Order: sequence, then C-alpha cells, then structure tokens
Amino acid sequence: DQDMMPASSRALEVDPEAHWTALIAAERALPRYSADRLRSIDSALDKDALWPTCGARVALAQRLRPRGALRKRCERQFDEVLLPLIGGKVKDPGPSGEANSSASILFQARQLLEGCAQAWLAAVGGPEQ
Repeated sequence: DQDMMPASSRALEVDPEAHWTALIAAERALPRYSADRLRSIDSALDKDALWPTCGARVALAQRLRPRGALRKRCERQFDEVLLPLIGGKVKDPGPSGEANSSASILFQARQLLEGCAQAWLAAVGGPEQ
C-alpha cells in the first residue's frame, strides 16, 4: 500500500514541470559557475543514477552541489553499503542454507557487487582481479 509507506520510501513520480520550476528557481539564486555545476549534477543524476525528472532530483542536486558534498556522500555510501559487503568474510551458505537467510542474501549481494565491479573495470580498462 503506497499510503502506508513513508514518503522517503515511495517511488518518485515523473513531473517535468516541477523539475523545470525547481531548477530555474535554484539557478536564479546562484552565481553562473554554481548554476552550471547544479545543471551538471542534475544531468548526471538523470543519466547515471536514473533519477526521474522531478523536483526531488533538483533538491538532491542542490545538496550535492557544494564543494566536497558529492565526495562525502559517496564515501558515506561506500562505508555504509559497500564496505560491509566487501570487508568481511562472507561464506557461501551452501545448499542447506535457507534462501532468505541473512548469510545467503549477503553472499548473493557480494557476488553481485563483485560481478558489477569486474564489469566496470573491464569497461574502463582498469586492472583485472
């Protein structure tokens, strides 16, 4: 039920008008260089992060615009999400392990992460492991 979910967990709706209005309002309040950076981050959120065209995308771009904000957010995401998957030993729960057990889910997530990392390294010409 969408009504029972917190707003932060609901899917974002495409709203080009709200996006355009928020982007123009934000750009007017910024110097040219900062406005260009805002547009660049907004574009990256569209193309690379697959965010829908909506006002929330502009709000996130505004939070990521200040110097160091994007780096800090990436570091926090890495520390909270990726590091636990790659940092410790994760054992294959084996055929007797429950499909929905936390060990099984962690193992599958780590396999996915490693596969994506290898594909990305191959695409950018990085070192193979």
